[in-house]
Amino acid sequence: MRRIVISLCLLGLVGCSSSRPYTALDLAQVKAGYHSLLPVYLHYRKAFFAHDFAVMQQEFAAEQVICKTQIDPVDRRDTIDPNTNLFQASGDLDNMCNDVESTYAGYRKLHHMSYDKTINPSFPPESFSGSDKELAAIKKYFKHPSALS
Repeated sequence: MRRIVISLCLLGLVGCSSSRPYTALDLAQVKAGYHSLLPVYLHYRKAFFAHDFAVMQQEFAAEQVICKTQIDPVDRRDTIDPNTNLFQASGDLDNMCNDVESTYAGYRKLHHMSYDKTINPSFPPESFSGSDKELAAIKKYFKHPSALS
């Protein structure tokens, strides 16, 4: 009986110690990812609508590095509570990465160039519509990252 009580107390302590909604590294990496990805996303988006393929290629290459080194590691760690604003911000950044990749594939497909067949190409008018709405929300999420979303 005593073992059961001790086990329950230890279980309660372990449960309390893991109740942090995210780590400091999560917060730092999501913020850094946002500040790195935002100018690349906006510049890529402008080049996409201007049909400036040279700039699109340059910004796509930059997006690939940022998303693989700053955005994806946070998702792989999976340490952010899914009920927090920080989780939503992280997901929105991932969506921005996906929008760049899918529009790049769509542009290449539309212009009869080879493209990554593992990516579902997207075409205007749906291009960027979700990420454009999420951009304004991300700033609000950073003000209260642990708040419930």
